[in-house]
Amino acid sequence: MADKAYVILGRRWRLRERRSSVSQGVEKGQISVSIGGRGIRQRRSLVRSAGRPFLRSDGLFCETTWRHTPQYEITYCQQCPDKIKWPDEKGQPPSLYFNAGMFVFEPGLETYENLLQTLEITPPTPFAEQDFLNMFFKDIYKPIPLDYNLILAMLWRHPENVELENVKVVHYCAAGSKPWRYTGKEENMQREDVK
Repeated sequence: MADKAYVILGRRWRLRERRSSVSQGVEKGQISVSIGGRGIRQRRSLVRSAGRPFLRSDGLFCETTWRHTPQYEITYCQQCPDKIKWPDEKGQPPSLYFNAGMFVFEPGLETYENLLQTLEITPPTPFAEQDFLNMFFKDIYKPIPLDYNLILAMLWRHPENVELENVKVVHYCAAGSKPWRYTGKEENMQREDVK
């Protein structure tokens, strides 16, 4: 399977297969994918199981990349549609979109194979696997509460919609928001919550 997947993924993605130990009589095959040579890794179990969370250890997209979108231009936010309305002249509002830094999924071989086949015919997009996953799962995606993936910029822009005492996961994906990379020079590093 890894050879087939490598051919499908080509140069943009590197794939290697790993076998884990036999657990309760079920052999689990795991795939690690490195996207675009950037070291972004995902691990997929190829057995059916209950929903599993995926949590990225660093930011998936940054404000500097997000700025080219119409949503950024008008400061539209799906989590706060009443704060800023989507302008009629821009047509239909964008479909629901999740940040791929945290999501819950149900692994399965059929889904995995469909993902690879779809990836083969999908042109590259600005947000790499995040755009791809949103496109692939658009008809079955269900939003999870903000508490489980608080994008730090959401707290900055829409604090009235954030209940800090309920937050389980904070996602440091905004430009200059990673405290472990603090230099004091990047955008947003002047913020007290980053220092």
